[in-house]
Amino acid sequence: MRIIFVSCLVLTIMMPTFVNADLAASDRAELNKVIEDFIRNNPEVVRDTLIALAAREEAERKQTGLAKVRDDLGDPVMGNPNGKITLYEFSDYNCGYCKRVFEPIQQLLRDNRDVRLVIKEFPILSQSSLVAAKAAIAAEMQGKFSAYHIAMMTYRGQITEDVVMRLAAQAGIDEKQLKIRYGKPKNGGHYPAHPRGGGGA
Repeated sequence: MRIIFVSCLVLTIMMPTFVNADLAASDRAELNKVIEDFIRNNPEVVRDTLIALAAREEAERKQTGLAKVRDDLGDPVMGNPNGKITLYEFSDYNCGYCKRVFEPIQQLLRDNRDVRLVIKEFPILSQSSLVAAKAAIAAEMQGKFSAYHIAMMTYRGQITEDVVMRLAAQAGIDEKQLKIRYGKPKNGGHYPAHPRGGGGA
């Protein structure tokens, strides 16, 4: 009951005209005095209510963000596509750390047959990262993502468009189809814009 009362109290403070519309002037003055006295004597109640409200809003924002992450329709999948355990990997082909953990993750998939790994292309380090990510989706559309991804992640050196095309060819991707489908994610997906001004697909 206390929480309900405080919620109404905060609403009253924020919307005085709405709350007091049907009250006589004397009644409004008396109500305002009661509210002011309560706030003055119990400031922690209002503080705790506002903190709880902020926490609830933050939790809702996190749930919304998590829902977006879990929306993996069209994202490439490695491991067991029907696995009961789903892992999400945010990947940039120019990321040294991503490449260092690539083999341990592959070993994890080999050792755990019930794991489904969803690859989230996240090209943020350079413009060539965006090129490589777009090619990854084109590779996925040809059913060659796994071979392409492995080739890219095991490549040592700076990723350039020439490197992308060469490794894609080695992975068995049709170059003509790769260029036609370049940057056209499956099922309406898209990539984030590059922070230095490059656009997503």
